[in-house]
Amino acid sequence: MKDDITYYINPQPDLLREVFYEGLRRNKVMIMIANCEVFYEGRSKSYLEPGERIIVIKKDKALLIHRPDGYKPVNWQPSQTELTLENRDDDVYLIGIRRKPHEKLLIKLIDIYFALSAKLVDIGEFSMYLTEKEMQMILLKNLSVIEEELRPIAKEKEVNSGKIDILAKDKNDHYVVIELKKHRIGEREVLQLYRYVEEFRKTNPTVRGIIVGPSIDQKALDMLRTLRLDCKIISMKKLRRFIEK
Repeated sequence: MKDDITYYINPQPDLLREVFYEGLRRNKVMIMIANCEVFYEGRSKSYLEPGERIIVIKKDKALLIHRPDGYKPVNWQPSQTELTLENRDDDVYLIGIRRKPHEKLLIKLIDIYFALSAKLVDIGEFSMYLTEKEMQMILLKNLSVIEEELRPIAKEKEVNSGKIDILAKDKNDHYVVIELKKHRIGEREVLQLYRYVEEFRKTNPTVRGIIVGPSIDQKALDMLRTLRLDCKIISMKKLRRFIEK
């Protein structure tokens, strides 16, 4: 990839145009640092006075303008924006047009300090780690992921030995104690579930226990079988899809 990065200091308009259209044609990421003035028309109108800013064009033709501080762009246009670079008299304009709804971003490039184009490849998968509270929130609304016909009764149910993450009932109307773990399940976690179940069993002899997590080690699995408890392995990736929906 290092052979497919080009950059220029203080590029002249003709060179900038060459870099710009070659970048569009090859789906490159482009970055400019410039003193610019920005006009927007669309759902409203706005004007941004001249200032030194970072302009980013992504390979999907998304266009973003960043100030020197803060993480949010001050102006932007989404993917598949129609991009052109035009000379008007002695001025250079970067124009981004969105058709539906109609929006136009007009960037007057007063001074161009730096221009870069790079062919970037990124196939890495993004993994968002869930907390046990987030797992609880998702599963309370989707208990069928654990077992069909489960219905929630309570969350954070207090017992002498702690708090039960989810208390549910199954299709036979028997109580089910559900313990959630965001990491690999070990013997300690199994014993925690066992304490909850044993305490609840004093008044509800048919209660069952299920521990839920992304993986379990062999000793913990053997302990579950000995204690007659159940386990449900659920990938965090699957749970993340519920958040995305």
